[in-house]
Amino acid sequence: MLPTQISQPWILANAASLLMCVVAYLWPRAGRALFAALFFITAAATGYLALTQPWFFIAGPADAARLVLYREFILGFFRAHVVAFALALALLLFLIGLALVLGDALLPIGLTAGVVFLALLAPFGIWVAFPAPLLLALGLACVRVAPEGREGRPR
Repeated sequence: MLPTQISQPWILANAASLLMCVVAYLWPRAGRALFAALFFITAAATGYLALTQPWFFIAGPADAARLVLYREFILGFFRAHVVAFALALALLLFLIGLALVLGDALLPIGLTAGVVFLALLAPFGIWVAFPAPLLLALGLACVRVAPEGREGRPR
């Protein structure tokens, strides 16, 4: 039997994260496109929530944060400026997605920023379907280290 905190959305999020990780490893260009779409969709959702339900960024994360530093920041300075921070986060997510789409010199920056962002989500635990952010970070790192032109199964 599964613990009550583990639910169907948690299972789906982790299964999708694992699938994205596998796709990124086997087909880096397809993985890059999937991650760009993920960052664009997340940017739109974050911007929408920032403008319509800013409390969303306070209640859940503060309760779920496993690091005291995260919790104190959320309930302190972040709470006072939640809309500005959430909109800045939406912009950051959009820029990461854009860097993944544009590639060239921006690709390493976008991949690194994406991996760091996803890794920083991990301390929110079950609220972000842990370990999904780490699986996504691993998948994005696979895109980063893929040999140039590899678009098939690794040998």
